[in-house]
Amino acid sequence: MHETVWSRGNEKLLQIKDKKIKYYVEKTQCRCKVLLNGTLRIERLVKEDSGIYKVSAYDKNGKLKADETLVLIVLEPVPQPILSSECVNKTLYVKCTVKKTTEDQVFTIELTQDKVNKSQTNVTEVEFTTRHSGRYRCIVKNQVSKKTTEKEIKCPGQLDLYLILCIAGGAVFFVVFVILLIYCIKKKKTDRLEDKLLLESLAKATCYEHPQG
Repeated sequence: MHETVWSRGNEKLLQIKDKKIKYYVEKTQCRCKVLLNGTLRIERLVKEDSGIYKVSAYDKNGKLKADETLVLIVLEPVPQPILSSECVNKTLYVKCTVKKTTEDQVFTIELTQDKVNKSQTNVTEVEFTTRHSGRYRCIVKNQVSKKTTEKEIKCPGQLDLYLILCIAGGAVFFVVFVILLIYCIKKKKTDRLEDKLLLESLAKATCYEHPQG
């Protein structure tokens, strides 16, 4: 095209004509440039750059050949999520909280633990209620950024599965040991009694074989 003009809202930004660029606003205010093919390029995007942009293209005779409007929405990077927990009566309350930097900031919060996942959009916190300790992960994301906080969370007084199995195994081993000990003691007493009876029988037999006088 011979001439291309870019505007934002009702304000002209710049024009390229015969490969020459003309600015209608301060360059520092615009932070933009136009390429030879008419493409608008904005450097160091900020939220204030959001708006309705319009581009008009003309031929050498000044006839309008194209007129397009587009909406630019600049999303800010998401803030770092805060992962907190509270244990009440062996029940674990896990919470993922995010502080918005602006009122219109939009993001999604995901709170996960193993295969359990809870996700919500347009909220500032997500909460789990569970009885399982473990590693929890909080993810906050939008279309341009993503941040994660992870933490190993345990409920005081709550025994994990491995510890329960160890205690149960130890208890079973102790019971088996006691049973074997009792069996050995009884068997030893029985053997002693049998030996005593055998000796008494032998003594009586000896007396019968050698009578006095």
